Amino acid sequence: MPGSWWRQVVIAAAVSGASACGGGSTPTAAASPSPRVTLDSAEQSELAALEARPLKLPALGAGGDCPATAMTQVAPYKNQSETAALYGSGPVYGVGGPQTSSKTNAYYDVSYLAGPSVHGVVLVRIQTLDGLHKGVFAGRYASGPIVGTDTIGGKQVELYGQVVLTTLRAETDPSLAYGWKTWHVRQGVDLSWKCVGIQVDILDTTEVIVVAG
Repeated sequence: MPGSWWRQVVIAAAVSGASACGGGSTPTAAASPSPRVTLDSAEQSELAALEARPLKLPALGAGGDCPATAMTQVAPYKNQSETAALYGSGPVYGVGGPQTSSKTNAYYDVSYLAGPSVHGVVLVRIQTLDGLHKGVFAGRYASGPIVGTDTIGGKQVELYGQVVLTTLRAETDPSLAYGWKTWHVRQGVDLSWKCVGIQVDILDTTEVIVVAG
Protein backbone atom coordinates (compact mmCIF):
# COMPACT_ATOMS: atom_id res chain seq x y z
CA MET A 1 0.00 0.00 0.00
CA PRO A 2 1.34 3.47 -0.78
CA GLY A 3 2.53 5.83 1.92
CA SER A 4 0.33 8.10 3.95
CA TRP A 5 -1.79 10.62 2.09
CA TRP A 6 -1.64 14.11 3.55
CA ARG A 7 0.70 13.77 6.51
CA GLN A 8 -0.21 15.88 9.50
CA VAL A 9 0.57 19.57 9.42
CA VAL A 10 3.99 20.81 10.52
CA ILE A 11 3.74 23.86 12.81
CA ALA A 12 6.86 25.96 13.30
CA ALA A 13 7.34 28.68 15.90
CA ALA A 14 8.86 31.51 13.91
CA VAL A 15 10.60 33.02 16.93
CA SER A 16 12.27 29.91 18.34
CA GLY A 17 12.51 27.82 15.18
CA ALA A 18 11.05 24.77 16.97
CA SER A 19 8.80 22.41 15.04
CA ALA A 20 6.60 19.38 15.60
CA CYS A 21 5.55 16.75 13.10
CA GLY A 22 3.07 13.92 13.37
CA GLY A 23 2.77 11.03 10.92
CA GLY A 24 -0.52 10.35 9.17
CA SER A 25 -0.63 6.52 9.23
CA THR A 26 -2.16 5.71 12.62
CA PRO A 27 -5.53 3.94 12.30
CA THR A 28 -8.49 5.71 13.85
CA ALA A 29 -12.03 4.63 14.69
CA ALA A 30 -14.82 5.81 12.43
CA ALA A 31 -16.45 8.98 13.69
CA SER A 32 -20.02 8.89 14.93
CA PRO A 33 -22.58 9.85 12.27
CA SER A 34 -23.37 13.57 12.13
CA PRO A 35 -26.39 15.36 10.68
CA ARG A 36 -25.99 16.05 6.97
CA VAL A 37 -25.52 19.69 5.99
CA THR A 38 -28.50 21.24 4.20
CA LEU A 39 -27.83 24.06 1.74
CA ASP A 40 -30.09 27.05 1.28
CA SER A 41 -31.27 28.06 -2.20
CA ALA A 42 -28.40 30.49 -2.83
CA GLU A 43 -25.83 27.86 -1.82
CA GLN A 44 -27.53 25.26 -4.01
CA SER A 45 -27.22 27.58 -7.00
CA GLU A 46 -23.57 28.22 -6.21
CA LEU A 47 -22.91 24.50 -5.86
CA ALA A 48 -24.54 23.78 -9.23
CA ALA A 49 -22.18 26.26 -10.89
CA LEU A 50 -19.16 24.63 -9.25
CA GLU A 51 -20.28 21.10 -10.12
CA ALA A 52 -20.51 22.14 -13.77
CA ARG A 53 -16.76 22.70 -13.86
CA PRO A 54 -14.85 19.69 -15.21
CA LEU A 55 -11.90 18.18 -13.39
CA LYS A 56 -8.68 19.75 -14.68
CA LEU A 57 -6.03 17.41 -13.34
CA PRO A 58 -2.44 17.45 -14.62
CA ALA A 59 -0.98 14.51 -16.47
CA LEU A 60 1.45 12.08 -14.92
CA GLY A 61 5.08 12.86 -15.61
CA ALA A 62 7.49 10.87 -17.72
CA GLY A 63 7.63 7.28 -16.53
CA GLY A 64 4.50 7.80 -14.46
CA ASP A 65 6.13 10.24 -12.05
CA CYS A 66 3.66 12.02 -9.78
CA PRO A 67 3.84 15.84 -10.15
CA ALA A 68 3.17 16.44 -6.45
CA THR A 69 2.55 20.05 -5.51
CA ALA A 70 4.66 21.85 -2.93
CA MET A 71 3.39 22.77 0.51
CA THR A 72 2.89 26.39 1.51
CA GLN A 73 3.92 28.15 4.72
CA VAL A 74 0.84 29.88 6.12
CA ALA A 75 0.04 31.74 9.35
CA PRO A 76 -3.63 30.90 10.05
CA TYR A 77 -3.42 31.07 13.85
CA LYS A 78 -4.14 33.77 16.40
CA ASN A 79 -0.54 33.37 17.48
CA GLN A 80 1.08 34.92 14.42
CA SER A 81 4.50 33.65 15.47
CA GLU A 82 3.36 30.18 14.36
CA THR A 83 3.32 29.12 10.74
CA ALA A 84 1.99 25.89 9.27
CA ALA A 85 3.10 23.90 6.22
CA LEU A 86 -0.20 23.28 4.41
CA TYR A 87 -1.13 21.51 1.18
CA GLY A 88 -2.07 23.82 -1.68
CA SER A 89 -1.42 27.40 -2.59
CA GLY A 90 -4.68 28.76 -1.19
CA PRO A 91 -6.96 30.34 -0.41
CA VAL A 92 -8.20 26.84 0.61
CA TYR A 93 -5.57 24.55 2.12
CA GLY A 94 -5.32 20.92 3.22
CA VAL A 95 -4.11 19.60 6.58
CA GLY A 96 -3.14 15.95 6.92
CA GLY A 97 -4.48 13.44 9.39
CA PRO A 98 -4.61 9.77 10.40
CA GLN A 99 -5.42 6.86 8.10
CA THR A 100 -7.79 3.93 8.44
CA SER A 101 -8.41 1.29 5.79
CA SER A 102 -11.18 -1.02 4.64
CA LYS A 103 -10.68 -4.04 2.42
CA THR A 104 -10.69 -1.85 -0.68
CA ASN A 105 -10.06 1.80 0.27
CA ALA A 106 -7.65 3.89 2.31
CA TYR A 107 -9.40 6.67 4.25
CA TYR A 108 -7.81 9.80 5.68
CA ASP A 109 -9.30 12.08 8.33
CA VAL A 110 -8.04 15.41 7.05
CA SER A 111 -8.97 19.05 7.54
CA TYR A 112 -9.54 21.87 5.10
CA LEU A 113 -8.69 25.45 6.04
CA ALA A 114 -10.05 28.48 4.19
CA GLY A 115 -8.59 31.97 4.45
CA PRO A 116 -10.60 35.11 5.25
CA SER A 117 -11.21 35.86 1.55
CA VAL A 118 -13.22 32.65 1.06
CA HIS A 119 -17.02 32.97 1.31
CA GLY A 120 -19.78 30.65 0.21
CA VAL A 121 -19.45 27.08 -1.05
CA VAL A 122 -16.26 25.02 -1.33
CA LEU A 123 -16.46 21.91 -3.54
CA VAL A 124 -13.83 19.14 -3.26
CA ARG A 125 -13.47 16.25 -5.72
CA ILE A 126 -10.69 13.67 -6.02
CA GLN A 127 -9.38 11.36 -8.73
CA THR A 128 -6.16 9.44 -9.30
CA LEU A 129 -4.10 10.99 -12.07
CA ASP A 130 -4.11 7.72 -14.02
CA GLY A 131 -7.89 8.10 -14.20
CA LEU A 132 -8.57 4.65 -12.74
CA HIS A 133 -10.12 5.63 -9.40
CA LYS A 134 -12.30 8.46 -8.12
CA GLY A 135 -12.06 9.56 -4.52
CA VAL A 136 -14.91 8.90 -2.11
CA PHE A 137 -16.15 10.73 0.97
CA ALA A 138 -18.06 9.73 4.09
CA GLY A 139 -19.62 11.74 6.87
CA ARG A 140 -21.39 15.02 7.38
CA TYR A 141 -20.01 16.98 4.43
CA ALA A 142 -20.23 14.22 1.81
CA SER A 143 -22.59 15.24 -0.97
CA GLY A 144 -24.25 14.23 -4.20
CA PRO A 145 -25.55 10.80 -5.21
CA ILE A 146 -24.45 7.78 -3.20
CA VAL A 147 -21.68 6.03 -5.16
CA GLY A 148 -21.33 2.95 -2.95
CA THR A 149 -20.95 1.65 0.57
CA ASP A 150 -18.03 0.39 2.61
CA THR A 151 -17.35 -1.12 6.02
CA ILE A 152 -15.03 1.02 8.16
CA GLY A 153 -14.24 -0.01 11.71
CA GLY A 154 -17.03 -2.60 11.62
CA LYS A 155 -19.66 -0.05 10.55
CA GLN A 156 -21.23 0.19 7.12
CA VAL A 157 -21.13 3.73 5.71
CA GLU A 158 -22.48 5.37 2.59
CA LEU A 159 -19.95 6.84 0.18
CA TYR A 160 -20.33 9.96 -1.93
CA GLY A 161 -18.33 11.39 -4.81
CA GLN A 162 -17.70 14.88 -3.45
CA VAL A 163 -17.54 17.05 -0.36
CA VAL A 164 -19.41 20.36 -0.03
CA LEU A 165 -18.21 22.83 2.61
CA THR A 166 -19.95 26.11 3.41
CA THR A 167 -18.29 29.02 5.17
CA LEU A 168 -21.51 29.83 7.03
CA ARG A 169 -21.32 26.39 8.65
CA ALA A 170 -17.62 26.09 9.37
CA GLU A 171 -16.47 24.38 12.55
CA THR A 172 -15.29 26.31 15.60
CA ASP A 173 -11.55 26.37 16.24
CA PRO A 174 -10.42 28.94 18.82
CA SER A 175 -6.80 28.64 17.71
CA LEU A 176 -7.51 30.17 14.28
CA ALA A 177 -7.12 33.85 13.47
CA TYR A 178 -10.19 35.95 12.65
CA GLY A 179 -11.82 35.03 9.35
CA TRP A 180 -10.23 31.59 8.99
CA LYS A 181 -12.56 28.61 8.60
CA THR A 182 -12.02 24.87 9.06
CA TRP A 183 -13.82 21.57 8.41
CA HIS A 184 -12.90 17.97 9.24
CA VAL A 185 -13.43 15.55 6.37
CA ARG A 186 -13.07 11.79 5.85
CA GLN A 187 -11.88 11.17 2.29
CA GLY A 188 -10.64 7.99 0.67
CA VAL A 189 -9.45 6.29 -2.48
CA ASP A 190 -8.63 2.79 -3.68
CA LEU A 191 -5.81 1.11 -1.76
CA SER A 192 -3.74 0.89 -4.95
CA TRP A 193 -3.47 4.68 -5.35
CA LYS A 194 -0.09 6.21 -6.14
CA CYS A 195 -0.91 9.77 -7.22
CA VAL A 196 -4.13 11.71 -6.62
CA GLY A 197 -5.43 15.08 -7.72
CA ILE A 198 -7.64 16.96 -5.28
CA GLN A 199 -9.63 19.67 -7.06
CA VAL A 200 -10.93 22.48 -4.85
CA ASP A 201 -13.46 24.83 -6.43
CA ILE A 202 -14.80 28.11 -5.08
CA LEU A 203 -16.56 30.78 -7.12
CA ASP A 204 -13.38 32.80 -7.58
CA THR A 205 -10.96 30.06 -8.55
CA THR A 206 -10.12 26.40 -9.08
CA GLU A 207 -7.08 24.80 -7.46
CA VAL A 208 -5.64 21.31 -7.86
CA ILE A 209 -3.51 19.75 -5.13
CA VAL A 210 -1.50 16.71 -6.28
CA VAL A 211 -0.34 14.24 -3.64
CA ALA A 212 2.02 11.27 -4.15
CA GLY A 213 1.65 7.99 -2.31
